[in-house]
Amino acid sequence: MEYFATAPWQKRDNLVEDSRLAHVAHMRAMDLCARDYFSHETPDGFWPNHYVRLTGYKIPEWYKDNGNQVESLAKGYLCATDALDAWERSPNHHDHVTGSGFWASHTIFGVGIFECETGPLYALITAPPEPAENKHIFIPWIGGGTIVAERQT
Repeated sequence: MEYFATAPWQKRDNLVEDSRLAHVAHMRAMDLCARDYFSHETPDGFWPNHYVRLTGYKIPEWYKDNGNQVESLAKGYLCATDALDAWERSPNHHDHVTGSGFWASHTIFGVGIFECETGPLYALITAPPEPAENKHIFIPWIGGGTIVAERQT
C-alpha cells in the first residue's frame, strides 16, 4: 500500500511490502469478520506473533508467540487511508504506524483489508527485516494448503 510508505507522518525510509506479512494481515482481517470479534488475541487464544511465525517469517525470538509486537487493527473507516491516519493519531498505535521508537526497525510490512457486512476491517503487520539466512518460500497455512511467497530482498 503506497500511502503507508509515503504518508507525511511516516518516519521509516525504504519500507518493503512482504507477501507473507500481507497474507497474515489479510487472514487476520478475514478472521475478525468471520468470527465476529475485534482483538489481537483470537477466540482460540492465538496472537499475531504466532501467525507471522507460521509463515516462516523470522521475527526476533523474544517476540513471544502469545504477544503482539507486529499488528495494528482498525474498523469503521471507509478507506485504508482513513484507517492509517486514525492509527497515526491514536496514542496506542502512533509509534507502530509511524515507525517511532521500538518500531523504527520494522521496515517490512503487509496490509490486509477484508470487506465485512459491517464495513471494512484493516490489519497492518510490520516486522524487522529477516536475518539473511532465512530462505523460506513455501508456507503451510492454518487449515491445510500452502501459500508461496517470494523472499523480499
